[in-house]
Amino acid sequence: MKRKFAFSVMAATLCLALPFAASAAETVKIAIAGPFTGANAAFGDQLWIGAVAAAEQINANGGVNGKQIELIKGDDACEPKQAVAVANRLADQEKVAGVVGHFCSSSHTPPQKFTMRPMCCRWPAVLPTLSLPSVICLQ
Repeated sequence: MKRKFAFSVMAATLCLALPFAASAAETVKIAIAGPFTGANAAFGDQLWIGAVAAAEQINANGGVNGKQIELIKGDDACEPKQAVAVANRLADQEKVAGVVGHFCSSSHTPPQKFTMRPMCCRWPAVLPTLSLPSVICLQ
């Protein structure tokens, strides 16, 4: 069941992210943002393991439109200030096509407020672990 959920989340992210991916890229970069250190690291590890399993399955079946998925890890440690830095790094340096995360509600809200621009959507985010899962566009 967990694997099916992870695959569904990854598929939803890809469906939303693919139009935003650079056409010349050999891979589609998808960020996984969560607590990979700190008190909630076990949850981040589970999120990462599920994402890797989904990406491996998709890549083994030819990828997405012939492009392989490349996962980028973003450690926010469930800390709001760190989450903003992670969101900026993923957008500006890593140039991800989409993001799955952030895991903690406290880490989700600051990057959304800081980076959200509804009229200029640069990449979508799927937030599967919040009590009210949502899909938003981050600038």
